[in-house]
Amino acid sequence: MLLRIMKRFGETVNNIRIKTLSSYYNCLLKLPSNFITVTGRLVLKAEGRISIDKGLYIRSMSHNRVELSVGKNGSLTIGNDVFINQGARIVATTSVTIGSGTHIGDEAIMIDNDFHGINGALPKRGPIKIGKNVWIASRAIILRNVEIGDNSVVAANSVVTRDVPMNCFVAGNPARIINGFDIKSQS
Repeated sequence: MLLRIMKRFGETVNNIRIKTLSSYYNCLLKLPSNFITVTGRLVLKAEGRISIDKGLYIRSMSHNRVELSVGKNGSLTIGNDVFINQGARIVATTSVTIGSGTHIGDEAIMIDNDFHGINGALPKRGPIKIGKNVWIASRAIILRNVEIGDNSVVAANSVVTRDVPMNCFVAGNPARIINGFDIKSQS
């Protein structure tokens, strides 16, 4: 099923590998960079456009599945070497972009649409952009019109309602900057 869907979106069968791994720590193994690896069952609702680079690893469980949902006019773009943990839910009705090297914790949610209006108004929508090397911890929620800068960390159970600069640690509901840090380049 996933292979047929990925063919529909321009991926070749040779670039996809579905494999069941038994241990949680297997996700830390260096996987070949030209593969998409899914453990368990993935819920994929794709009416719009999905673009996936190399090295995507999705750890889904039968009792806590990862859900990727892309609306008719939506797009989901995932960079290189991204990890998505069990129970994560990503809904793209307009646009969700996830940068390379990002790790998404279990049961984290990204939704770019309110899905309902207040007092008869239309629901509000807006893109979500996650930078490179971002860590989104367990049960964090990222809402519409949010951009998270490179190398930032979103704490567990945080609700991100506004932009996060690069190299920051945010936490709370709504999420606020707790600390900034410098990333030393490894030369």
